[in-house]
Amino acid sequence: GCVGGGAALLRGGGGAGANGGAPIGKARNNGLGGGGAVAPSRAQEVVDNHGEDEAEDTEGDFGAVAAVGVEEATPGGEAAVDDDAPPGGRFAEEMKTFLADGKQTNMELVEVWNTFGFEAQDVPDAISSLFEVAMLGHGGPNGTETAARAIVELTKANPAQVKLKPVEEVLQALSQKLEQLVEGNESAWHLYSSVIMQLFPKTPSTQWGFLRTGWNWSTWWQMTTRVLGYADQFRAFDILTLVLQKIQEKSGNVINCLQVWKEGGRAAKVRQEMCRWGEMDDAAIVETLRNYGVEI
Repeated sequence: GCVGGGAALLRGGGGAGANGGAPIGKARNNGLGGGGAVAPSRAQEVVDNHGEDEAEDTEGDFGAVAAVGVEEATPGGEAAVDDDAPPGGRFAEEMKTFLADGKQTNMELVEVWNTFGFEAQDVPDAISSLFEVAMLGHGGPNGTETAARAIVELTKANPAQVKLKPVEEVLQALSQKLEQLVEGNESAWHLYSSVIMQLFPKTPSTQWGFLRTGWNWSTWWQMTTRVLGYADQFRAFDILTLVLQKIQEKSGNVINCLQVWKEGGRAAKVRQEMCRWGEMDDAAIVETLRNYGVEI
């Protein structure tokens, strides 16, 4: 009785906090989230991984296809923002062109990106420009989803040039501007949800997921907490709520019914982090998420 059981209720198309871009937690806590960024030190905590990535997450033959290792995550990485940089950063004009191109298939996005001929050292700035320009509203209502999809596809098509670690660091750095960006575009934060969802690992119960040797639920969750640890805590709550909605929508089932989420206390780990971000107890988290169609 799991399939379709309340899955993917993207209410109002906006997910959590869609009302005027204000996070759920902010509305509840009357603005407590103003400067309430989670300390990066907490975000860097290593998620224990005591053999819990067993049959479901051990990609089996899937993993052999992508013989590219996952970059080593370095805790405490710099996430500095240049306050004097123009809106959209160094490659803002190129990225506006990229988003306005009208090409939508994954292959077309990769091809258009390649026409820019970025040097390897310029790729992080190019990723940052694409994400920021999309969050500024370029590319229309689907701009953030397109930008996220383009970069995730590039990590698959050209992993030697577009690596996961710089993507993570760009998101950490842009977190410092995120509330400012939301003031101009209330759905700017959806970019974070799109990137995190599209990097969810490919497993037997999430066949649509991201395939890379060594990439599994634990490495995905570590990346997620490192990225969201730089954001306002209530915004982090909303971003992850929308991630869970998107995972349900892609999988055609609720989180509780997906095998990859049933193992190693994973759902409980996520709820525990959301308790901290949303300043609620576990029962309140379950109820709040259920109101958004998420069963975890």
